[in-house]
Amino acid sequence: MSAASRLFFDRPTAPAPSWAKALIIGLLMLTLAAVCWLVLAASTENWSRIWGYRSAFWQGWILTVQLAAFRWS
Repeated sequence: MSAASRLFFDRPTAPAPSWAKALIIGLLMLTLAAVCWLVLAASTENWSRIWGYRSAFWQGWILTVQLAAFRWS
């Protein structure tokens, strides 16, 4: 078993540290956001229609992060 897998994955005898789990979740969220951005940037040429809803998207994202943090704690 590699050092990285021992650090980031739970084992019956020693669970992964909380900071490692938070790092993985953060990296996955960042990757997902980048993929979504790339897909939207490639498929939408008229951003003015979407730009009008930016506050709703931002509030939804903040609520999602808050719910995930509440569930995780």
